[in-house]
Amino acid sequence: MHVIGIASSGLAGEEMKRRFTRLGVLMESCSEGDLMKIQSLLMTQRNLVIGISISGTSDEIVFALKHAHERKARTVLITGNTEKKEYVDELVCIPVLENLDTGNIISPQFPVLVFIDLLYNSYLNENQNTLKLQKETVEILKGK
Repeated sequence: MHVIGIASSGLAGEEMKRRFTRLGVLMESCSEGDLMKIQSLLMTQRNLVIGISISGTSDEIVFALKHAHERKARTVLITGNTEKKEYVDELVCIPVLENLDTGNIISPQFPVLVFIDLLYNSYLNENQNTLKLQKETVEILKGK
């Protein structure tokens, strides 16, 4: 599984990777445009690519999702843009305020992080065998 995002969306992707890794889900995170473009060309039907873009129009994210989709990878876009894209298998629309992308009042990534929390909780609840692993990883991080 791969999660991609530029700037603060990339940081949200990194948070997603760290959270799901604690549950035993191997996930890669990339926030560097050229690298995500290269990686998208290596995707196959065995891959899932999750793009994070509040606008849904970030050039690097669009490129990566289009090329991954062409190579039969499953694609997901987490965005505030409700316009359906032909290269996205699943569109996850998050709430955004007008001009939220400037980040002057509240972080534009706040709704993304809330969605990641909900997804994490749902995954944890549906996969009870990961609960033990999650507890073990928390203990390791605490130094026990």
